[in-house]
Amino acid sequence: MNPKQREVFAEKLMDVGNIAAGALIFGQFFSEQGFRWELTLLGLGVMAGLYTYAYFLLRFQDEGSEQ
Repeated sequence: MNPKQREVFAEKLMDVGNIAAGALIFGQFFSEQGFRWELTLLGLGVMAGLYTYAYFLLRFQDEGSEQ
C-alpha cells in the first residue's frame, strides 16, 4: 500500500473501533437483558486493539517501504 492508502485504512480501522465499542456498550441499554460488564470490557478491548493496530500501521509506514 502507498502511504495515502495506509493512512485511510488506519483511519477506517479507528472508525470501526468506535462503532464496535458503541454497539457493544450503548447497545446494552436497548436490550432487555440488562447491563453486562463483560460486553463493556469487550467493546473497549476491541476499540483499543483496533486503535493500536492503526497506530502501528501509521507509525511504521516509512520503515516498511525501505526494504
